[in-house]
Amino acid sequence: NRNFMRLINKGESQKAINEIKKARDNYFSDSNYNSFFNGVLKEQVLNTNAHWLLDHDKQKDALEIFKFVAETYPESPNAYDGLADAFEAVGNNEEAIKNSEIALKKLEKATNSSQQFKEAIRNSAEERIKRLKK
Repeated sequence: NRNFMRLINKGESQKAINEIKKARDNYFSDSNYNSFFNGVLKEQVLNTNAHWLLDHDKQKDALEIFKFVAETYPESPNAYDGLADAFEAVGNNEEAIKNSEIALKKLEKATNSSQQFKEAIRNSAEERIKRLKK
């Protein structure tokens, strides 16, 4: 995680994304592959990194990480809510609305999240859709 974020902060976001994609592919095909990557590939860790980038004016880098999160965790409503945050941050309101709607659809099938967490995602997505459709 530290190396991943170091590369991002050095302006080498594409290298960081490429490395983490290789790690993901290796990890998911072989659970014995470098258990270190298990910590980096957790959705929560990736989301935290991406939100940190959003908060530090690195919207394009954050967008790439959120895309990776949604690609890696395609059933996660949180992944699409984060992706919507990033699209809104870069000014792509159409994609922000689209991904907010996907997050809402994914909520219906989400079983591993608390009701409070689901409600937070629901509120975030619904508020974004309302705000951006004006």
